[in-house]
Formats: sequence, structure tokens, C-alpha cells
Amino acid sequence: MRSRRFLIDGTNATRGGGFTHLVNVVPEMARQAPADRFRVVVSEARVAESLPDAANVEVDLNPTGHPCTRSPAAPGPVPGPLPLAPSI
Repeated sequence: MRSRRFLIDGTNATRGGGFTHLVNVVPEMARQAPADRFRVVVSEARVAESLPDAANVEVDLNPTGHPCTRSPAAPGPVPGPLPLAPSI
């Protein structure tokens, strides 16, 4: 099976239930699908630091709060769109 890539918009998960859900679910998804890649976009450093390290998880800190833009401090070009997963 080909690996899949997921973009998770966590820009509004800054505190409370959204924050708790994000920091608990992302590591579990990464553990259950080690061949897949997960990119999580967050708007606060505190949230980014709360996500445990995983080889297949990339965390982008984007203070603009919009998942399709990058912070001016982020190196490299803005990546192209992620392909849709094939229908099952």
C-alpha cells in the first residue's frame, strides 16, 4: 500500500478540548499508521511544543492562523497541494 499524506489544521486548537484532542489524537494516528505522513499546522508555539516527536509527524508553526500560508520565518517554498487519498 502506498503511503498517504495528511494535513491537519490545528490552528484553532489553542486550549481546552481542541488542544487536548489534538495532542492526544495525532500521536495515536502516527503510531497506528507508521507508513503515512502527517503535517500538523498550529498557530501557537505552546501547542507545537506539546506534540510529542514522531518520525512521521511534521509540525508547522504558523502564527497567521491559516493552514495554507507559511510564516515568513519558515524556510523553503510553500509546498504544493496534497493529493487526495484514493477512494476505497
